[in-house]
Amino acid sequence: MINTKKSARRILAVPAGSRNQAGIHSMEIVFTAFLMITMAATAVNASVFIFGFMCLDSACRDACRAAAQQTDSSHAQLAAKKQLNAHATNGVWVTQPALSNLTYTDYGGSPPVNKSPFVTTTCTLSVTPLLQTGFLGVSLANFLNNGVLQLTRTYTFPIVKTKFYS
Repeated sequence: MINTKKSARRILAVPAGSRNQAGIHSMEIVFTAFLMITMAATAVNASVFIFGFMCLDSACRDACRAAAQQTDSSHAQLAAKKQLNAHATNGVWVTQPALSNLTYTDYGGSPPVNKSPFVTTTCTLSVTPLLQTGFLGVSLANFLNNGVLQLTRTYTFPIVKTKFYS
């Protein structure tokens, strides 16, 4: 006579150590998922910061170039603001670039020897990160002011429409 209990145990028996391996694999999947989500959030924030800096850089450069092609300070201010308005952003995560300072130095139309007239523009822009969480004890709050990162860029160009020597 065959012992059915013994043969049933052999058929349904779990090989030694495989139950622990399944638990290890579950832990690996959970840990990997956590790391991937954290890395994806960091990548999204980094892309928003890079996009904001690229917008600010090109807007400030174009504003300074437009101001340098004008004949006086008031026209330079107007041209710089028009150029900044051409660089539109969504306004939610990256704000519109703003002109914070414009210095038009033309030396009254007669610059001294070895000096060139120039214009300097300073523009600012605010970037709000999509996810303001930290990871491993490092928080974005150390770099943000009320949840917003302020970016500033300054450019200087020579004034091209002026007489150098009279």
